[in-house]
Amino acid sequence: TGGGLFGAPGTTSAAGTAAGLFGAGSSAPGLVGTAGATGTSAGAAGAAPMDVYRARLTAIYQQHKPEKLTDGSLEKLLTKHAGALHALYLRVCQTYKLTPEPEYAGPGAGAASAGMS
Repeated sequence: TGGGLFGAPGTTSAAGTAAGLFGAGSSAPGLVGTAGATGTSAGAAGAAPMDVYRARLTAIYQQHKPEKLTDGSLEKLLTKHAGALHALYLRVCQTYKLTPEPEYAGPGAGAASAGMS
């Protein structure tokens, strides 16, 4: 009684379960804190920028304009703006008055300069 997943003590809320199963940055619906906060803001290991921005925009459109996810609009936007994904993301955030996450430059972008002097 009152246990978490598999009866272990812990959180039993939907958010707690999703975070426990998928990591703190889960993209489970209802867990978005900032614009498209899907655990990809710092970049999952090896994540391509297109995948990161697809996840961010998907999270936004799930809440604000779900039809864009089913009519092919999102994929068309991503393809059209492939060279300027962050600019696209910023425009979408501005449209829905959301606080954008920092720009994602790609896997290892921050690590390349870390430790070098």
